[in-house]
Amino acid sequence: MFLIELKEISKEYSSKRILDAVNLKIQRGEIKVVMGPSGCGKTTLLRCLVRLEQPDDGTIYFHGRNIYDKGFNILEFRKKVGCVFQNYALYRHLTVMDNITLALCKVFKMPREEARDKALHELQKLDMVSHSEKYPSQLSGGQQQRVALVRTMVTDPELIIFDEPTSALDPLMTREVGMLIKQLHSNGVTILCVTHDVRLARQLSNDVTFLNRGRIQAEGAFTDITSQEADPEIHFFFSEAKQ
Repeated sequence: MFLIELKEISKEYSSKRILDAVNLKIQRGEIKVVMGPSGCGKTTLLRCLVRLEQPDDGTIYFHGRNIYDKGFNILEFRKKVGCVFQNYALYRHLTVMDNITLALCKVFKMPREEARDKALHELQKLDMVSHSEKYPSQLSGGQQQRVALVRTMVTDPELIIFDEPTSALDPLMTREVGMLIKQLHSNGVTILCVTHDVRLARQLSNDVTFLNRGRIQAEGAFTDITSQEADPEIHFFFSEAKQ
């Protein structure tokens, strides 16, 4: 049984098809990397996967259960699936510490001091302890992205979904985030990562799934797909991404 399985997922906005019969399977303990040009449907796919959007057609299974079934426990599902989206989604009126500990205290019912200790432990990994009492407006884009990452890490999810996790980071921090994702994976966390960053993709996995115009256009070994010259769109994307 797959941890996550998407079957024939389709989604339209204003008669424009964003996702077109997408099939995707993720094994427990796998790192799945999805790449593709802007506007190809990657973020919409992730939003459907976590039930922020409902697909027009198709089914999504988590541990073999349809996440859109009436009796599906969405709260338990969201405890087990963490998301780091590109816009960070931090509460502007809360400090870094309060952003990170909010779910631990409210959803997981963890005592505040225990939640703070856990948050500090994870902040240390990304060199962010000194920013723990700052507000999001006092942080750079890269720092806000790291806070969003820590907020997900502290909940110990079974699956973490990353939407362009290095988009606001310099090359050094990109490598560190890649190492951190690999560390999470080595600790048993399943990873789904959407990225434009070829270096990050290579660091995370030997395989890649290429999404284009709402469809899975290619899937397989990274070296095989990136060297494809028969498909001009794939060749152009990876030629540009390497620059």
